This record gives sequence, C-alpha cells and structure tokens, in this order.
Amino acid sequence: MAGLYTLRLTNDSPLGGNMCLYQRHPLQETEPGFFSLAWMCQTCRPGGTITFSWNLDFGFTWAETGLLMSGVFFEPGQIIGVDPNVSGKCALLFHHGDSGYSLEYSSIEPEAGDIGFQADESVPRNQAAVALTVSGRPALARQTGPNQNFFFQPDLQYWAAFGPFEPGQALDFSEMVLTTEIIFPSGKRSARAAFQRDCTWATR
Repeated sequence: MAGLYTLRLTNDSPLGGNMCLYQRHPLQETEPGFFSLAWMCQTCRPGGTITFSWNLDFGFTWAETGLLMSGVFFEPGQIIGVDPNVSGKCALLFHHGDSGYSLEYSSIEPEAGDIGFQADESVPRNQAAVALTVSGRPALARQTGPNQNFFFQPDLQYWAAFGPFEPGQALDFSEMVLTTEIIFPSGKRSARAAFQRDCTWATR
C-alpha cells in the first residue's frame, strides 16, 4: 500500500450524468481480451464535485461472466490480495470444483514485480473471468480457460469518463469519447479535473 490517493472531479457542464474512474494498462495494446472495467462511478449534477479515494492494495477476484465482452457486468465473487513484493503472495491459482470457482495462492513465483494467476485444467472455457482488484474493486478483467496463465506488472493508468457507466461494466474504448487521462503531479497523491461546459476535460 502506497497511501491514500484522491481525485476530485467537477461537473462544469450543463449535463447530469455519471463520473467514472477506470484503469488502463499498457498490455491492452497487445491483449485485446484484457478489459477495463468501470472501476468507480458516481452521479454528479451540473455544478457538482465528487471525490474518489483509494489505496494501492491489489488482489484478484473472479466472476461467472460467460463470454467476456464490452457491456458485460463483472460481479465479483471471492477476493484474495496479492503483493508483487512478497514471495508466495504474488500469484494465484484459479480452480473449478464441485463447490464452484475458487482462488488460492499458487506455488508459482512470477518474475520480479509481476502479479497474476494460473487457471488449471478444471476451468471451463469462456464461462468465467478473473479481474485485478485495486482497493477492493475490480478494475481490469480477462477471460479464463483451462491451463491459461496471465502475469503482468501492475502498471496502472488512470482515466476519467463522463457518461452512462455503472460499476463493473466492461468498457469499449471505441465508444468512449468524453474521457481524459489523469496524471498525478510528481510526488503527489491527489489530482483534480473538470468536465467543462463544452464537454471537454481540463486537468488541474
């Protein structure tokens, strides 16, 4: 955990709607099935301001999504924390048995700084997904199938959007136009942005 992060979003537009904070990851350039989820959402009326707060606590969770695609909602089941800096707690095993799906710590040691999971041979194809959680909420999800491994470094990019988004919704970047990347000033854990009257974003 790296301390509390905060983001203040102001709605200076004449529109009412939801402010959405979501994550992107560099691997999405080469992993088309690695979906961003609407991570945190809150209604914000014209002239209003909302604040999102979180810690950099990582974990993984699973959901029975069926085929994972944009618009699908990820409803998390069990969540288990992971830490890229702690041996034995940076990788998880995903299993399907008589009592359903489960995650547990894996004996696999990924490369330094990586976190991830391995799905064993019991996991059916295109029926479930595993998501990275940040501060206890699912943020990035990937479809799972038998004997699939997925390891990566938690290099997160924060983006804000305005629109009819709901928490856990798998996002389609091609349909998202009212968005902006949130860059935290060097050494700072707080940032601000405003959705302006002309429906563009300004970071502060």
